[in-house]
Amino acid sequence: MIQSKIKWVSLVSVLVIGLSSATAFALPAAATSHNTNSTVAHGQPTAVNAHATNGQANGQAHSSNGKAIACQKRQNAVKTIIGRLDTRIANQLSLFTAVAGRVENFYSKSNNKVANYNQLLANLSTTSSVVRTEYTTLQASSTFSCSTSHPKAIVDSFLGDLKATLSDLKAYKTAVQNLIVAVAKANNVSLTTKNS
Repeated sequence: MIQSKIKWVSLVSVLVIGLSSATAFALPAAATSHNTNSTVAHGQPTAVNAHATNGQANGQAHSSNGKAIACQKRQNAVKTIIGRLDTRIANQLSLFTAVAGRVENFYSKSNNKVANYNQLLANLSTTSSVVRTEYTTLQASSTFSCSTSHPKAIVDSFLGDLKATLSDLKAYKTAVQNLIVAVAKANNVSLTTKNS
């Protein structure tokens, strides 16, 4: 009888120890932390672990500060890149316009006429107008600053406007090339291209 009681007590103590250790492993990390303010009832935490909450807030603030510092370090480089792209597009636009003007002057002095010259000029005028409008939009979105609430949104907006401007600039270049080819062909002028 005493042996059965000892076995029974041993079995109960093994079950209690086994259940308590299983419960400890099943609890969320906040309930099993070293913080003494945390209490557990039925396997669930009843108080918020203040240390973990403060840690999260500190981590988010540190991450935000880190992003701000990284943005400040890159701000001058981003502004330089945006400035170069702006200058490059302005130079190309000016070049294409000058070439188109020279071709029009040459055509007005020549005796040979192009059948679809007015259509080519209308296409040139339309593409020029579109690229100038898009370029104005690009210039408006090129003011980058880390002090704004969403500097990445400014860059994304600029990149979208840049893509549209480059596409329109390519269409303008094609319109100028079509005019050159038509006028040259009508006047028996051979076109040669330089290979770099």
